[in-house]
Formats: sequence, C-alpha cells, structure tokens
Amino acid sequence: MTDGFLVLWKPPGPTSHDLVQEVRARLAEPAGHLGTLDPLASGVLVVAVGRARRLVRYLVGVDKSYFSEVWFGLATTSGDLAGEVTALSSAARLTKKAVRDGLGAMVGQRTYRVPLASAVKVGGEPLYRRFRRGEEVERPERTVTVAEAALVGLVPGRVARAAVFWRVSSGAYIRTLAEELGRELGLAATLASLVRLSVGPFGEAEAVPPAEIGPERLLPLDTPFASWPRWPIGLETWAKVRQGQRLMPPTSLPAGLSLAVAEASGRLLAVGRRDGDLWRPLTVVGE
Repeated sequence: MTDGFLVLWKPPGPTSHDLVQEVRARLAEPAGHLGTLDPLASGVLVVAVGRARRLVRYLVGVDKSYFSEVWFGLATTSGDLAGEVTALSSAARLTKKAVRDGLGAMVGQRTYRVPLASAVKVGGEPLYRRFRRGEEVERPERTVTVAEAALVGLVPGRVARAAVFWRVSSGAYIRTLAEELGRELGLAATLASLVRLSVGPFGEAEAVPPAEIGPERLLPLDTPFASWPRWPIGLETWAKVRQGQRLMPPTSLPAGLSLAVAEASGRLLAVGRRDGDLWRPLTVVGE
C-alpha cells in the first residue's frame, strides 16, 4: 500500500479535484486534499494518500499563507477577475501607508459570510454552482483569524495594484479579505491573483508539479507532526495499541496528543492521547 503526503504545486487552470483524481489514478490509491484552491489560483496543494487520509483530522485547523495581488478601483461579482465588474472608482491617491494601515486593522479575528463563488456546500450543493445560475443564497458565516497581513509592494494608478502577503487560519477566503481591505480604505477592491505558499508545515520547498506525481514523491506519514511527542513502542505494546487498549505510558510522555512509533525504525504506528495516567489510541495507521 502506498501511503503519505504529496505536496503539489498547482498551476492555474485545473481544479483541486482534477489533481486529486490524477493522484488517485497514477498511484492507484484513495486520496483527498487538505484544502482546495480555486481554478485560477496556483500554489501548494497537499494531498493525503492512502492511510494518510486518517491523519487529516489533526490538520484541519492549520494556518495557511498566501501571496496575492489586490486591485483597488474596481469590484466584481465574484470578488476576483473571473466575475463581472460591478463598481469602478479611482484609486489614484492610494498610498503605501494607507494600505499598510488598512492591513493592520484587519489583523485579528474576523467574522464574515463566505463568498458565493466558493466550494462551500449549502443544501448539499456547492455555492459556486448556484452563483453561476444567478441564484440568491443565504451564505453561512465563518470566524477566521488573520495572523499576518503585510504589504509587499504597491503600483499606483487609477487602478492601484498591491502585492500582499497573508497568513490566515483555515477557512479564510483571500478574495473576501481583499474586498474587506477595500472597504477599510473606502475603495472598491478585487483579487487579481493568488498563490498559496504553505499549508501548515507543508511549503513550496516540498512542492512538485503534477507531471512528477509518483510514489517516490510521497512524504512520510509523520511529516506534519515533527514537533509532537513520540512514544517508541515494541511489538507487545503495538499489539495492544492495535486492539484499542488504554495503556500506561512512560511518565516522560506529556498529556495531550502524541505519536506511537516503532521502537526500531521510528515509523509512525498510531496517534493517541494521554489523559491522566493512561494513553488511548485514537487513530491507528501502522500495519
């Protein structure tokens, strides 16, 4: 069985689902992603292959970082350049200081409605399909955290173009943040381009193009958990872990989530939690 995490560099054009399907076909294994990218976006797309899918639950809330280009002076129906223009205003007087101040005001926790042109499902159907049909839909709210928002550069003009770096919690839509930044500055704004640089511990340094999909590109199951406490166990303890038994761990193992790894090789066998004196297996991935 082929297991592990595959970090792809998604090009603009294909959907995240297209690439996951390609991974499934080439590796002949079940696979799922750790968060989609819009077709027009590019960058890091993490695919969990085989038993790695069992570990996705521990990565749901990881931060993600992005590089974006935001255009001030126009707004669109979709929040990006794929939509129809709905508003125009001159951004000729926009300054770097104003953009930095606007970005600073956005850092912290924010609640907003998800964009219509998103993959969030309402009534079992993605919102973007209803958006394309021109339907009015009540969009769900999300609370996210903007950990960092920094101006990289600004090209002034009637339509001013700003390069912005973002580090945000899972569930944040950069196109919505771009529109909110415009509102902070009193200008129409839309997302012109988007590149995802990282998903939790996975970054662009590990990413490979779709043409290089192959088992040799898979990262080990324990890759995203490098900082977690580890409990090396032998065959006798491993047999009990496989049965789901609660065990007495070494006193040095801290409370909370930790990894059970093979005593000899360090290979990941299970994820568990220590509560009080006992350790309970939660997810078993070893054979």
